[in-house]
Amino acid sequence: MAGRAGYPGVGKSAVKPAEKNGAAAGNVAASSTNVRPKANKKVTCKVSTTTSQKKQSQDKLVQALKIRLAELERQKEESRGREQKYRQLADYYEQLNDISTSFVKSSDIKDLYKRIAEGFRRLTGSIAATFSVYHQEAHTLQAVSLSADPPYQQKIDTFFGPELFKMQMPVSPDMREQMHSQLIRRPKDLVELSMGTISRDISDIVMEAIGCDQIVALAICYGAEIQGSCVAYLPANTPVVPDNALKTFLHMAALAVKRKRTEEALKENESLYRLLANNMVDGIWLLDMDLKLTYCSPSSAKQSGFTLQEITEMSLEQYFTPESLKIVSDAFLEEMPRVQADPNYNPLLTLDLEYYKKDGTAFWAESKFSVIRDERGKPESILGVARDITERRLAEKAHRESEEKYRNLFDNASEAIYVAQEGNLVFLNPQTSRMIGYSAEEIIQRQFVDFIHVDDRKLVIDRHIRRLKGEVLPDRYEFRIIHKNGDTRWVELNTVVITWAAKPATLNFLVDITDRKMTEEKLVESYQSVKKTLNDAINTIGKIVELRDPYTSGHQQKVADLATAIAREIKLDDSRIDQIRTAALIHDIGKMYVPSDILSKPGRLSDIEFNLIKTHSRSGYAIVKGMDFPCSVADAILQHHERLDGSGYPAGIEDHEIILEAKILAVADVVEAMASHRPYRAAPGISRALEEISENKGRLYDSDVVNACLELFRNNKFEFKSI
Repeated sequence: MAGRAGYPGVGKSAVKPAEKNGAAAGNVAASSTNVRPKANKKVTCKVSTTTSQKKQSQDKLVQALKIRLAELERQKEESRGREQKYRQLADYYEQLNDISTSFVKSSDIKDLYKRIAEGFRRLTGSIAATFSVYHQEAHTLQAVSLSADPPYQQKIDTFFGPELFKMQMPVSPDMREQMHSQLIRRPKDLVELSMGTISRDISDIVMEAIGCDQIVALAICYGAEIQGSCVAYLPANTPVVPDNALKTFLHMAALAVKRKRTEEALKENESLYRLLANNMVDGIWLLDMDLKLTYCSPSSAKQSGFTLQEITEMSLEQYFTPESLKIVSDAFLEEMPRVQADPNYNPLLTLDLEYYKKDGTAFWAESKFSVIRDERGKPESILGVARDITERRLAEKAHRESEEKYRNLFDNASEAIYVAQEGNLVFLNPQTSRMIGYSAEEIIQRQFVDFIHVDDRKLVIDRHIRRLKGEVLPDRYEFRIIHKNGDTRWVELNTVVITWAAKPATLNFLVDITDRKMTEEKLVESYQSVKKTLNDAINTIGKIVELRDPYTSGHQQKVADLATAIAREIKLDDSRIDQIRTAALIHDIGKMYVPSDILSKPGRLSDIEFNLIKTHSRSGYAIVKGMDFPCSVADAILQHHERLDGSGYPAGIEDHEIILEAKILAVADVVEAMASHRPYRAAPGISRALEEISENKGRLYDSDVVNACLELFRNNKFEFKSI
């Protein structure tokens, strides 16, 4: 039995049945004579072979057992790994549940942003985490919240400071596309995170400073809408958070941001609507379908004098006068059946109704009623809006009562008032007849141009036709009329287009301004005389200055000519051009305080001498400021050596602080000075002067002024005249 079980090939099947007894006898005999028969040699060989096979079989069995044990150990390890992974996932989802609860508890959007950053830091076990808001219009990301592990907080604050929340990172179209397509990113550094927006040097410095070795970035998107980005900065060997947990977090954050923004928008709208309702002049109220008051705005209380509580408790009979109550009741009885039956019928009733006031009087209001339906189309409220029209009704009454008074005013007005249509005067007041000298019948029968001075007829006809066509023209203009006695009178016409008898016409108001015109002519003559005297005085002042500095004779006059030309080229008005010319003619008046030997010194000036020269701007300003000139004249003299980059004098002010008049004067002064000879240097010439202002355009000299100056010289619109 043992041989059969342990050694394959040795057993019943190896011995024939007929040979069993003979074999046994042979074996006994051989044993007694110590002679092994031939048959026994075969058995010994078989036994040896069987032993070898047994060992091989045992080796195979041992090997199979080892493989099986290794497989069982591997499965056990995998089971432990899965168990650990499931336990880890359970931990993550427990954290996510806490984070979700935290999001719900946020008080406002800013608090939510803080909770998102804090939750992301906790989930990732990072050094710090930020949440950045995406600005849709500017296409930028701006950090709005930071959560840092306490040991790293001071280091981060020291490195970034408050500037962290002021920086905005541009988001290119490629970055936006990546944020949509790849919600979770694990960039190796800030360069990859920003797609090259942040340089390698800055990336290395920042990551080393905060001890960051890993980065996890989430694109927070709600559908196609990018809301922002979460970024976590992790130290080395931090466990990797599974993508499933990260996806759950980003979806939670996106939903929380969307919900909070929607809530705040609704609150804002609700506050706005309530603010509007509470501060409207019109009274607003809501009635239920049983005509019971459910809401009343504070303005209704102001209109009636009742308190809101009293109004709410009042019946309609106490609110409306009997006549108005009947009007509103009849209207509701007529409209309500159709309102109830047809969900698409929403009438807007406008009724003039009389309401009681608490003091016993009444007021009139234009009242508009409309139906408010629920989401199923069922009417649930009636909205009423009442606008106090008491004054309007009183005014209408007063208008009717005073119509005759207005007729008297029209007939006795000092202005000529008439309606012109198709070349004739079709309606006029008595003053029109008095002004022209003809009777109303004579005027109506003739063309109006017959009364206009022949030199002004074209002007009046042209403006009348163009005005009727809808062109925008000055409302007032002046022309001359011929009185019946032959006198010429100046008049001022104020006209508007109206409809008269269903046809276009003009309503005209004509005032006799003959006396005013005569006075104006005298004033113009007087002004010209005063202006000439002033110009003579300015020229005299300029010559006095040049007497002390004979080498710059004519400089101020030439600068004035060029500055005036530049001012005209850039389309300044005449008043400013006159002020620029005045300033230019005396812009060096302050040199009166500079010693003449310095002004006429042929050699190079010392620093002290040049500093004395530089005082002439302030000195000139002090002189002119006390004169009766516009303030821009004195300011231009003070600033004509200032430069856009702040390198000028006396104050070193920059572009936006320098007035335009001074910018023009500065360019004209430089060009004329370089074009003219001086005792201490030869004239560089006009070409070099134009190169100077061209090369320094936008840095020292105003670009528009320089362009205007170049245009004058290059197109032969200006040249300096000999003086």
